[in-house]
Amino acid sequence: MKLKKTTSFPHDAFEHPLVHDFYHGISREEAESRIKEMIRQTSVPTE
Repeated sequence: MKLKKTTSFPHDAFEHPLVHDFYHGISREEAESRIKEMIRQTSVPTE
């Protein structure tokens, strides 16, 4: 028996910043900025 791969997407009427980004996209610069900020927030300071 072969299993069918399912794909699910967020409902476009759901109000959330990530859903908005999913449907409308973000620029490469914005994506890189978010990644850098996430790394900055989760990085352990080196001493």
